Amino acid sequence: MNNEQAICNIKSCIALLAQHKKIHNLSLFLTIGAIVAMMFFMSSKLFSFLWFWPLLIIIVIGIFELIIAMRIGFDQALLNSLAKELYQKNDIITEQLHLLDNALNQLKLIPTSMQTKASRTLNERLLGGVDLFKKQFVLCGSQVIIVIIFIAVVIVVR
Repeated sequence: MNNEQAICNIKSCIALLAQHKKIHNLSLFLTIGAIVAMMFFMSSKLFSFLWFWPLLIIIVIGIFELIIAMRIGFDQALLNSLAKELYQKNDIITEQLHLLDNALNQLKLIPTSMQTKASRTLNERLLGGVDLFKKQFVLCGSQVIIVIIFIAVVIVVR
């Protein structure tokens, strides 16, 4: 892969990963809403485990989404740095990826199973970022579905 194509691929992935903030904001809103609703239901006469479990699930999903959002932000920052270096220099993609793997390995940010593998290609890294983005989207989508069902149940039971 030539340098221009690599830069284009990285910029495309960065643009996609930048959208994770919108998903994270929605998830954060739903998580905080679930916490407030849980506090309301627990302090009122309406408390029931029927209300407790869906809210708890929304909160737990929100915590997992937060962890993935932090990782996506980290990957986005690394890709931004890599794109800048590639733009300034030519044909160093393999060397830069190897240096990045060494740095991540020294900081213990790569799982043990990945430490013994050869350096991943640029496309493997970009697809990993896209997979994280998809997981974040699914988690937030799950929160939205649970909230919709929860509201419908509250309206029907009320």
